[in-house]
Amino acid sequence: MAIARPHPHHGITQLPVAAPFILFLCQSPHCDEVRDHSDVSVAQALDVVLRYAKFRAIEVLVAPCPASSRSMAMLRERTLASPMGHWIDNVPIRACIERSERVFTVNSAAGLDAIRMNRTVIRFGRSSYDDATALALPTVDSLIGLETYAHDPADYERLSASLEEAPAKAA
Repeated sequence: MAIARPHPHHGITQLPVAAPFILFLCQSPHCDEVRDHSDVSVAQALDVVLRYAKFRAIEVLVAPCPASSRSMAMLRERTLASPMGHWIDNVPIRACIERSERVFTVNSAAGLDAIRMNRTVIRFGRSSYDDATALALPTVDSLIGLETYAHDPADYERLSASLEEAPAKAA
């Protein structure tokens, strides 16, 4: 629907919609994390989030993976074809996470940033932050069923402690 651009006068990014909105964190469809740790593709996850948003009449900001702009073209087209979708090039991801109602991803590393910022994260694949998030199936009914799921700040504390221990165990 819209593409966010930096505000010309303030150097501050203006988002294309006001809250409430949900955020979808894209990753390269060819990313090892997606291929090795998810039965759901990025395109499948994006499609179901866009359908869910239309059903619930809520806007979706879609943040592309900056490292793989070429593979984002198809995802950008899908996003802009949806009446609820907004592709957000050149927008600091932190601003989007801070203002989002909840965050959806397959298993993007930025999901961990969302957890750190006390946002509810719904994922479609396995990740290092599984214990602090909810796993969705690629259906609108699954997302409806997770509407009451809320991030527990204690989950981040447990996750943080386990991530700090992981390198020590490997050494």
